[in-house]
Amino acid sequence: MPPESSYVRRVRHLAATLSLLLATLMLIGLFGAGFTPLLPGQISCAVGGAFGAGVYLNSDLRTSRMCSFWAAVTTGIGVLGVLLAMRLTDGQA
Repeated sequence: MPPESSYVRRVRHLAATLSLLLATLMLIGLFGAGFTPLLPGQISCAVGGAFGAGVYLNSDLRTSRMCSFWAAVTTGIGVLGVLLAMRLTDGQA
């Protein structure tokens, strides 16, 4: 596998940090509010944060890239799920 440029590595790490930040915020909301319609989105963001941590923990470039991909996918789905739940419940969630 060809080496990774410093720019690409920086972007992957920034995205992983964003996934970790959103996961932390969603977990705080999850434990603070209990079961709400936002729960599936919050759990998806938490899973994205776990994959985001995998970006930093894996020294193998291929595994780190796969963690980056799955962190982006699950975090994106989680954020869309939370926004959709908020929209469908008129922000009462």
